Amino acid sequence: MTFMDYQIKYENNVSDKSCTLLLTQLIKTMSTSNEGDIFRITTTDRESMIDIPLYCKLTGNKLIYSLMDEVMYIYFIEKSH
Repeated sequence: MTFMDYQIKYENNVSDKSCTLLLTQLIKTMSTSNEGDIFRITTTDRESMIDIPLYCKLTGNKLIYSLMDEVMYIYFIEKSH
């Protein structure tokens, strides 16, 4: 299965925000979502390469796919509980 096969429930483009603000916004949105919901996060913050996978590991949510180039980072996260 590729990222194109997932039905995205929430999309968040935070390309102009730091990873701290990105995570704060993600935590708030995930707290009101349902198990199995898919989130697509887009950012330009290089620190997201560390922070997003760590966030998923600590919260038990599943990082199902990530895309990265020199400028843009895109993550697909499934809410696990």
